[in-house]
Amino acid sequence: SVIGNTMAVNAPSDIMGGDIWSGASVESMMKSQQDFVGFTGELLNHTHTQGLQINYEFVRQPSRHGVRFNQIRLIFENKWDQQMRGISLCPHGLDKSQQSYHDIFDGCIAVLEPGQRKKDFIHVQFGKTSEMRFDIDVEHGTNKKRYTTKIKGIPGELMRPNASYTVDDFLRVKKSGGAMSERNLNCELDTLGEAATNILNAFNIGIVNSGGAKNKFDATKQRYYAGYLLSDDSDVLIALELVNNKIMCNIHCTEFMLIDAITEVARQCLSASK
Repeated sequence: SVIGNTMAVNAPSDIMGGDIWSGASVESMMKSQQDFVGFTGELLNHTHTQGLQINYEFVRQPSRHGVRFNQIRLIFENKWDQQMRGISLCPHGLDKSQQSYHDIFDGCIAVLEPGQRKKDFIHVQFGKTSEMRFDIDVEHGTNKKRYTTKIKGIPGELMRPNASYTVDDFLRVKKSGGAMSERNLNCELDTLGEAATNILNAFNIGIVNSGGAKNKFDATKQRYYAGYLLSDDSDVLIALELVNNKIMCNIHCTEFMLIDAITEVARQCLSASK
């Protein structure tokens, strides 16, 4: 099972230095950190395998297999004193109508010496499902030949930044949505800057600020973010606004299967007890 999932520490605030705004486009933000990591977790824990540890990281870069795929880095580590050989992954139970998978290079980790660590990538199309299950086979060196595990399709990673929207586009699309595609949250954090940083940590989403002048957009009171769902290019819009000294969060998403999950991620990242 998936154990101890966390967000990576190299968040946007670490990259850019403090509050994320400064008029930067999502392209410049991505260029400043060519290998920005989102959600991280464990695929296998070494205490259950006699030494084989496999961690995973959602890499917020476009996959070479297309816009529907998440690029996920796997980190294989041998924490035992014996050599391991023939480590391979095989997804099972794929819904081929919406899911797809591209394996690590050469299809396996041939050898993992004691204390050695190796990294490789898989490319996963989750579609509108919440997870992908795997069999992990090991020819030699662990206490079993096969382990079953899974990677969850974390809502904040099932999207890509929309770098094209202006403030006018954002407001137009947001206005066109109905009540069924909208959720509102109270933010428990003290500053708009902290809330903005947490949203960018939790969601692979773009900053919207171009064209703000003609819309009386005030970055000290408003922050807008836009993304596309990987599954079908549906819009995901998030607005943070300072109203009567309280920060409000508005979420727009037309995909009814994901809007509540996206809202829950936002609720957690905007909670004072996060």
